[in-house]
Amino acid sequence: FDRTLRQERAAASAKLAEAVAQTTQVRVELQAKIAESETLIASLRARAEQLQARMAAMDAERVAQVRELETVLADKERIYAQAQAARERDIEALNARISALDRQVTEGQAALSAARVDFTRRLEEENATREKIIKDNATLVAQLRKQAADREE
Repeated sequence: FDRTLRQERAAASAKLAEAVAQTTQVRVELQAKIAESETLIASLRARAEQLQARMAAMDAERVAQVRELETVLADKERIYAQAQAARERDIEALNARISALDRQVTEGQAALSAARVDFTRRLEEENATREKIIKDNATLVAQLRKQAADREE
C-alpha cells in the first residue's frame, strides 16, 4: 500500500512539475510577446511622429508658397499701373511665375494629401496589427488557463 501511495505521489509530483514547467514556459513566451508588442508600438509611435513632422514641414512650405503667391498677385496689380509696354512684359513674366507657383502649390497639396492618406492607412494597419496581437494574446491566455484548469481537474 505504501509503495502504491509513493508511486501515486511521485506521479502526481511529476505531473505538477511538468505543469509548472509548461506554465513557466508559457509565461516567458507571453512576456516575450508583450515586450515585442511594446517595441512595435514604440516603433509605430516614432514613425507616426516622423510622419507628423514631415506633414508639418509640408504645411509650412505650402504656407510659404501661398504667401509668395499673394506677393506675386500684389506685384501684378502694381505693375498694371505702369506704362503699357513695361506692363505687358512684366505681366508675362509674373504670369509664368504664378503658373510655376500654382503648380508647386498643387504638387505640394497633392503630396501632402498623399502623405496624409498614407499616414492614415499605416495607422490603420498598425492599429489592426496591434489589435490582432492583443486578441491573439488574449486567446492564448484563455487557452492556457483552460489547459491549466483541465490539468487541475
